[in-house]
Amino acid sequence: MKIKNSIIVIKRRGWVSFFYSLANYTKFIFNKFILRNNYLKKNIYNFKMLLNIKDRGLSRTLMLFGEREMDHKIILEKTLKKNMQVLDIGANIGYYVLIERNLIGEKGKIVAVEPVDENIELLKKNLQLNKEKSTIVIKGAVSNNNSYNKFYTSEHFNLGTFHYEGSSEKLLNNKKSIKVKTFKLIDICLKEGFPDLIRMDVEGHETKILENLFLNYKKF
Repeated sequence: MKIKNSIIVIKRRGWVSFFYSLANYTKFIFNKFILRNNYLKKNIYNFKMLLNIKDRGLSRTLMLFGEREMDHKIILEKTLKKNMQVLDIGANIGYYVLIERNLIGEKGKIVAVEPVDENIELLKKNLQLNKEKSTIVIKGAVSNNNSYNKFYTSEHFNLGTFHYEGSSEKLLNNKKSIKVKTFKLIDICLKEGFPDLIRMDVEGHETKILENLFLNYKKF
């Protein structure tokens, strides 16, 4: 772990968290360079996850600290009830999907949308790891049109975006992009049902999604 990053961890999280992350970083190095593993299995709260060793974003954070965005988790815990329906846009590898499933129970419904193949593959592995069979996974992205659009990828697998210009530009893979199928929000809702909660992590594309929501607000 770099000295600069170590100082940041100590300032933001304290010494206990620093030593915890240091032990996990050693485990990460061992799995990556000695065992040559692609994934690392880790207990996160009351579920398990496979984390992508190549991912410098969400997976790396969970490997080191075993948690992420606790404020978001608390909001979900206060908002979601048993048997609710959730639309998770930008589901990534399933961190929030698994939190949501624990909160809404087996009879609740989750529709998870994710555009990146590598994330989709790991999302499905994590659902299987937790014996979760009812979540509906849609490959693609939500936007204001039904089309195919250019999507820029990142070594931080949770930072892929439709918008190259912006704060995450330096984290993108030198303008490397893929073609992604996009769906209108209203079309997903008409097919899968209208959710009680929409969670989205779409790196600046929220306005395009909400544009379609506002145009069809009466149907919601």
